[in-house]
Amino acid sequence: MKGGRFQFTHDETKSLAALARIAKDMAERDLVLGDIWDIDGKQSYLDQLEHEGVLPKETGTAKTVEPAMPTEKPAVRRQNIWRRSRRKLAECGP
Repeated sequence: MKGGRFQFTHDETKSLAALARIAKDMAERDLVLGDIWDIDGKQSYLDQLEHEGVLPKETGTAKTVEPAMPTEKPAVRRQNIWRRSRRKLAECGP
């Protein structure tokens, strides 16, 4: 990310397809965090995806994409609440 914008370093369509595949593997529990927790597990999984042709080829150009959603966070109102002689901080949404 650069300046609140995603910057693809590889083909955008192929990159999004690879991310969708990773999400699918995790959702179907074909891949769990324990499998990719260390560098060897990550490299093994990425090698598998590359062998299957899922990963994008290097293009050498970067493309900047505007975010689809505004990056502003919703306002949060903070107020102090006193109960039983203890001061507690509560966060209340808009």
